[in-house]
Amino acid sequence: MGLFDKLSSSGLMQEIFAAIPDEEIDIIHEYLESTVGAIYQYNQSALGILDSVSQDYSNLDFDIQGLYEKLADKDNLSTVRDVLTKLG
Repeated sequence: MGLFDKLSSSGLMQEIFAAIPDEEIDIIHEYLESTVGAIYQYNQSALGILDSVSQDYSNLDFDIQGLYEKLADKDNLSTVRDVLTKLG
């Protein structure tokens, strides 16, 4: 059980939220909606998409290097050729 779950199940979170004035809760809610909107807008932007792609493929260089090293071995290369020939 995580910290938030423990705080929530103990009733502490309800007491904390009850102690915060409604105006401040409204401001927090507006900031939260604004932040979520900004994150969504960034993720949908060209820069956000490029950032996501670069994170997804950050380990690709290591995979390519390993593949290169394996293909440099003549036995492995022969196996790849045989498989590709059989696949047509």
